[in-house]
Amino acid sequence: MTRFYPPLTAIAIGFVISIFSGAGSVLQGLEHQLYDSFLKLKPSTNSSEPSVIIVAMTETDIARYGFPLEDITLAKTLKEIKRQNPSAIGLDLHRNDSVGHGKTQLERIYQTTKNLIGIEKTDGGNPENISISAPPVLKKDRRTGASQLIEDSLNGMIRRGYLYVNSSKEKEPLPSLGLAVAYQHLQRSGIYPEGYGSQNSLKLGEVVFPKITIDYLDEKRCLAESDRDLPDLLSLLLHQASCISLNHLYRAEQIDGDQILINFPAAVPLIQKIAISKVLEGDIKPNLFENRMVFIGSIAETVGDYFLSPVELANDFPGNYGVEIHAAIAAQIVNAVAQTRMNVRLSSAWEQNTYILLSLLIVSAVGWYALDRQIFKQKKHTFVFLLVFAYSSIFILSSGFLAIMLGWWFPTATNLVTCLLSLSIVYVFSLRKSLNEERKRRKALQEIVLTQQRSKVFSSLSFQVAHTVRNKINSISGCTYNSILAVRELGELLDEYINLFLEEEEREEIKSSLEYLTEKLRTIDENNLIIANEIKKLYKERNDLKKVLESNSSNKLSNYFSFQVVDSINRVLENIKSKYNLQETNRRIDTIKNYNKADLQGVTIPIEIENAIENIVDNAFYYLLEKQKKSIFLDLTVTITVVKNSNTTITIKDNGIGIPLSNRQKIFTDFWTTKRETEGELGMGLGLYLAKEWIEAYRGTIEVDSVVGEYTEFKIVLPN
Repeated sequence: MTRFYPPLTAIAIGFVISIFSGAGSVLQGLEHQLYDSFLKLKPSTNSSEPSVIIVAMTETDIARYGFPLEDITLAKTLKEIKRQNPSAIGLDLHRNDSVGHGKTQLERIYQTTKNLIGIEKTDGGNPENISISAPPVLKKDRRTGASQLIEDSLNGMIRRGYLYVNSSKEKEPLPSLGLAVAYQHLQRSGIYPEGYGSQNSLKLGEVVFPKITIDYLDEKRCLAESDRDLPDLLSLLLHQASCISLNHLYRAEQIDGDQILINFPAAVPLIQKIAISKVLEGDIKPNLFENRMVFIGSIAETVGDYFLSPVELANDFPGNYGVEIHAAIAAQIVNAVAQTRMNVRLSSAWEQNTYILLSLLIVSAVGWYALDRQIFKQKKHTFVFLLVFAYSSIFILSSGFLAIMLGWWFPTATNLVTCLLSLSIVYVFSLRKSLNEERKRRKALQEIVLTQQRSKVFSSLSFQVAHTVRNKINSISGCTYNSILAVRELGELLDEYINLFLEEEEREEIKSSLEYLTEKLRTIDENNLIIANEIKKLYKERNDLKKVLESNSSNKLSNYFSFQVVDSINRVLENIKSKYNLQETNRRIDTIKNYNKADLQGVTIPIEIENAIENIVDNAFYYLLEKQKKSIFLDLTVTITVVKNSNTTITIKDNGIGIPLSNRQKIFTDFWTTKRETEGELGMGLGLYLAKEWIEAYRGTIEVDSVVGEYTEFKIVLPN
């Protein structure tokens, strides 16, 4: 389970954030911008809109005929259009009163043109809102459509259109102008509206027009009476929580009446427009309006009936005029029934959350696999993350665009943000794991280096001991040999006299003692020879060990593990400061760094050189603190300078007690130290000795300069 913990944690955090962002509509603006971009990128299947045409009142027409049009002028326009037998006429001009003369002629046109749809503005179900009535003749025959258009609250963009608009004065909601005109057009083909499904969605032919709906945490609680008495604050909070919208794209207060998303055509302009003046003058093609939906409205900037939309349909203005929006809605409905353009469906909350959860699962799993398995081993860890980050972004954006192409709008922006956040969490986990592994590798390599150090130390120590013992063995061997000769001579001398003065029993006792003494001397000599042979073996083992150390030299380790020189120095200073507990005010040592990291980019040093620098800096801090014991008011500093030219030069200078001239050559000798015994390196004085050996192993040099009581400076020169 531990192996899958990071991606599962990232998925859980990302999904919770997506739920809260949807409840608060945090990313709604970005969602809308992506939707607009997708609509613009969507390829066009048609080069024109054959089902709809706009008879437009331009600025020139307003200057010529005035605004609003007189009844007689509007009547002539409708008569000319009617003559070509259009399927439906949508009059996007409010005419709740007569204008000029020609009222009778206009009303006669209203009565005889059964496929003419006028407009009215409803109060949206709220009696306090302003409404504008339709012409009485059209209202009586229920040949009107609502003129309202829906502007998104964030930026006033038109993305949705009404199917039906609520009205407090009518029992049933009023169809929008676009839907009412589409009804008239489709009736010629025998297609009439039907109810469909539990939500009573609109069905025309075989096509269902899904409503925009909002899901809640608890729909029953949310639909409770608003004036209901709540006993306490907790109940109030629970009631508010139950009404949180779970839709990432729109909130409940933005949905009134039956709405659909407008699937604007991608190629612009697609809707053909012709000026009213050309209609009145007869300067139009025969059968131009035949079997088409014709909308009459203003496309003049002075009228002010224009809006922003994802795709601009007008040539002369960066927005869309109201009549163009109504025409686009009618064209979408008719073309959807004819299956030449699909509707865009707003996904439900559970569909959106499923989409986000699946995306989180894919992105987090792929990211963890790539980062954990290190499938790009030759690349850096961050590069792999950025690569997965880029591909994940492309994957999410492509899936959102594909969904639009298939007629679905999913919360792509929310999905993008939460997935990339989840991927970042996975990256942090993998980076932490990678750092832990690097730390273990570094520790293992330090153990290897330490083992080599100890081997060298004990090899040198054993050699010194062996050398001393060998001299003593030679001395013992000589003494033993001479003693045996002396005992032999003594025995011969006694043989001449003991026969004269001693009894036989006494003579045997003396001979036995001399033989015993000779035997013990020979035993000492034999054991001495055994020790001598062991010393020879020790010499041989030392030479063999030296060859092994040379064959497994530092160069191989450095090729396997090296560091940026600046990072190494920073790490050394941090370790030394921690060792000597320099946070105390009376143990202050300032460190000065004379180098620029950018200038030293690419300069690396092996782990042994880092250890050498650490030994030198450690000595500097030790003797600075020794100097500080004499006076706490001294300004103590360690200055590290790094210069890169033909070689890399590292200078470590302190203003400590200095090194006497007599000790300059001794400091690099093994087992020599002036530190107190309990604080010496391994208790033997090996720090500078090992530092010099490491540096020279890399064909470098180390020099020391010092003035007693003023400063000590070590200069390390390494080949690039």
